[in-house]
Amino acid sequence: KILLISVKYYPVVFNDGISSIDNLKFVDFADECAEKIEDRAPVIGVIINGKAGAYPLAILMWHEIVNDKLSGIPIPFAYCPLCNSSIVFTW
Repeated sequence: KILLISVKYYPVVFNDGISSIDNLKFVDFADECAEKIEDRAPVIGVIINGKAGAYPLAILMWHEIVNDKLSGIPIPFAYCPLCNSSIVFTW
């Protein structure tokens, strides 16, 4: 005899379940982050018109989507922790 069970599938993350990072605040690494993020921690680095931004993967693992501006230019980008890849858009 075989026992049949009904299994329901529940997605781990629902639509809009991962919040994007929209209002960024950049801080000096030495002053604010040294105790929280290692100085050799991997980041996504972006340079536009001489202005640079570094986005730690330790934070992006939980958000995956960032909407930022560098030099007044919008730069939305995405990070996928499953395949360890990112893409940055500009216009």
